[in-house]
Amino acid sequence: MNMVRRDQIASFPTRIRLAFHVLTRRKYVPWGMNAWIDVSALLKSRGAPVDSRCVVFDVGANRGQTVAEIRRWLPAVGIHCFEPMPETFGRLQANVREASLHPYGLGGRVGTYRMDPSKMDLTARVVKDSGTDGGAGEFIDVELSTIDAEMEKHDLDRIHVLKIDVEGSEMSVLEGADRALNEGRIDLILVEVRFGASGESWHTPFEDLLTHLEPRGFRMVGSYTNAIWPDTGINDADVLFVRVEGQPHDFLRTPMYAAW
Repeated sequence: MNMVRRDQIASFPTRIRLAFHVLTRRKYVPWGMNAWIDVSALLKSRGAPVDSRCVVFDVGANRGQTVAEIRRWLPAVGIHCFEPMPETFGRLQANVREASLHPYGLGGRVGTYRMDPSKMDLTARVVKDSGTDGGAGEFIDVELSTIDAEMEKHDLDRIHVLKIDVEGSEMSVLEGADRALNEGRIDLILVEVRFGASGESWHTPFEDLLTHLEPRGFRMVGSYTNAIWPDTGINDADVLFVRVEGQPHDFLRTPMYAAW
């Protein structure tokens, strides 16, 4: 199956639409157009810092595409990037300067895992064992830590924004954040999902994330379609969750008032 780069599909049309709204009817820019505008608005609405005190975890950083998008809307925040694929991590180092770069991934437990590099680094993913259906390419060993371990290691009291795009291992990453989630130390979560029968079979079903996060005090506030196959549905999408505690009970029709 031919894959199309996410930044080629989503970014340019989104910027055109955003520019049109900003230049014509700025206050009516809707939620769900750009994830990082929404994240910026929600952080500011809950009184969170948007400078270097704001901690963003980019789990599955790949070559730094998300960092570039974050810097457009939150230029001063502190970003931690996690990327276990050695070759891809080298590209991340070449592309990203102002962030903490970690040459390992995050999962449910600390240890060494097998990973399928795939034909495209965008779809590389951790597999359970060498017998798992992992597509083309030879398996390699990679190191994984956990969110709870990294927060302790770096003496972090809070993660303000947790972004996860790990090709089907999203639930494992959240399991490795169990203590932080139960203690209310993560505010916003942006995570890749699939809806129903659409998307790749290894992508994490939206229902699994909803079932896991709602009992821990999170509510969905936005969804962002990155690409579609018109005959089979959404190829991949991101969903934004916010922790209810600490979020003012405000009726917000647009993120623009809070984001600027």
